[in-house]
Amino acid sequence: MSAKTNVGAAENTETKPLFRKCFSPGETWSKDEFLDGLYWMRQACSLIAGIGVGLAGFTGFAVITTFITLNFLLSLMYFRSVLGIDIEDFGGQSEGLAPSIGLFVLLWTLFYSAFH
Repeated sequence: MSAKTNVGAAENTETKPLFRKCFSPGETWSKDEFLDGLYWMRQACSLIAGIGVGLAGFTGFAVITTFITLNFLLSLMYFRSVLGIDIEDFGGQSEGLAPSIGLFVLLWTLFYSAFH
């Protein structure tokens, strides 16, 4: 039973520094940390955008294409401008893009259906 507790504690200590690193310019990043940060940043953007677009009542293919474009460009700009990391050095331009699109469409559909 204590082994399960230790595993959970180890997981929590690993995610806190990654969260802090995402908001701290000048940090050094390993490839795995960068890809994890990019993945979770895209998921957070999908969560916010999906709920917002669903509540606003937008429909159509233009919403999906705009989301994909903005998700890709905003993550690129954030890591390059704010954190000073060149995303091409890590080779993870599309890391987490497909799951973020799925989460966006799911939340968009749920919130649109619930409120319109």
